Amino acid sequence: VRLQRVPNPPVNVDFTLHIDRRVDQFLEGTITQNNGQFQAVVEGTYDGANLYFRMVRMVRGKPRYFEYSGQLVGALGKVAHRGIKTDGVRAAGFITLQRK
Repeated sequence: VRLQRVPNPPVNVDFTLHIDRRVDQFLEGTITQNNGQFQAVVEGTYDGANLYFRMVRMVRGKPRYFEYSGQLVGALGKVAHRGIKTDGVRAAGFITLQRK
């Protein structure tokens, strides 16, 4: 038996992380995609360089779960994401963030 890994094709969508509350390193906010068709509440930490957050509650869209971690320094950052998509398939990749 020969197995071959078939990667998920790249997806290019707008992804917005809005921080609603921050106390020391703890943060709480919302993420949105697809012009607001998907929205979830997230919680995590940010120490000025290292960013980690995870979905804690769906607001709009099909249920899914993802965690994000990486670095955000200055105006740019790159975070890895891993989780379960709406069809139940596990997925992983990267998101480039630009601070506005």
